Amino acid sequence: MTDRIAEIQARHQAASRGPWSSPKPGILLDANGNTLAVFGGCAQDEDDVRFLTHAADDIQYLLNQLARTQAAS
Repeated sequence: MTDRIAEIQARHQAASRGPWSSPKPGILLDANGNTLAVFGGCAQDEDDVRFLTHAADDIQYLLNQLARTQAAS
């Protein structure tokens, strides 16, 4: 495992647990309903919140895929 992968895993494990949600445009909440981020109201906010809402699950998926690939090598 590379240092970068280990750093990504450490950040992922330290982050607020999901699932994350966005009940209102521009607001990102953790699984307990705590606010993680509030965006400023620009046109890009919806796409940014969508990306962040899925980031934790997407990163876990990619780390799992990487582990499977490395195990098969």
